[in-house]
Parts: sequence; C-alpha cells; structure tokens
Amino acid sequence: MKFPFSVSALRRRAGWVIGGVFAIGSLLVVVAGGLLLGANTDSGRNFLPAIASSLSGGLVRVSGLTGHFPDDFRVNRIQLADADGIWLDIEDLALAWSPLRLASGEIAVQTLSAAHIAVTRLPVASGAAGSDSGGFALPLRVDLRLLRIARIDIAKPVFGIAAAFTADGHARIASPERAEGALSLRRLDKPGDYRLDAH
Repeated sequence: MKFPFSVSALRRRAGWVIGGVFAIGSLLVVVAGGLLLGANTDSGRNFLPAIASSLSGGLVRVSGLTGHFPDDFRVNRIQLADADGIWLDIEDLALAWSPLRLASGEIAVQTLSAAHIAVTRLPVASGAAGSDSGGFALPLRVDLRLLRIARIDIAKPVFGIAAAFTADGHARIASPERAEGALSLRRLDKPGDYRLDAH
C-alpha cells in the first residue's frame, strides 16, 4: 500500500525525531559513564533524571527509571521540549543493549520498545535559518535487532496529516549511505499496512 506521505518528507522530518531519540541516548550514556553503580540504587535513579535535565538545559525530561542500568532498563516517561514546549513524548521506553560494544564504534541494541510515542510537531530550529536542509549523521554504527512501538501518534503539523501507527522493525546502519533493514507500520486510526525496506 502507498505510504500516506512522501518518502522525502518522511526522511527530512524523521531526522528531527531520530536526532531527538539519539540525544536522549547520548545523555544517558554520558551520565552512565560516571554513575554505573549509583544508577542501580533508589537515590541514583532519582539523581539521573535531574542530571539529564541539567545537561540539556531542561529540554530533556526523564522520569521513572527502573531495571538494570545501563544495559537493560526501562524509563516510564521521556519528553523532549524546546522554547515552545514539549514536541516529543515517549512512554514506557525499554532498552536492552550492549554498552561495551561502544568501544568498537557500534551501538548494539537487542531490543528497543515503547508503549506510546506522540510527536505533536517539529521542534523549533535553534540554529541559523535553512538548517533544516542538512542531514543527520550518526557518529557510530548501529545494529538494532528489534524495534517495537505499540502506538505512535503523529500530529497533523508534522507531515500534513494526522496518523496513528504501530511499528516493528530492525536495522543495521554503517553510515547514512550504507544501511539495511525493514520497518513495518500498521495504521491504528484507519485501515493501512506499510513496509519500508532498505538494502
């Protein structure tokens, strides 16, 4: 079935969302570097969200950290904000990955899942005008074995139409030019099944 919005628009807008998600991951990894043991205590789990907020200037808000940090944990809620407020809201994020693989230049993720992701709009650009034309470059290789999102709500300002999906996928990304994987989307607000493949 034809995708409900153009692939070029998808790639351009998805760069913002992917960048936001990786910003969250980068902050958590930086924090984990000095607080691996403390993050698995009640006081440490309360301290990490405060550090994430401080490092991001209040633009990343994290709450409800559980599980074994940093390799197999859950976050009850993550919100990304800008000068106009919250634009990305993630509920019940679960991540199982191999932090030691970072030493070899790879982000190795066994599972990345979320109960709900809501994208209400695109973030307000903080750089110079025209910065939206640039691409998003991954600093490391990515091996994502399983991506599973129970519900994604995309508001009309993002793509020009409002839509709700469930998503499943996997990917291996060596660089923006060298990627393989698949993403399956099923619409929840109306009939529709879509699949994107990269080889």
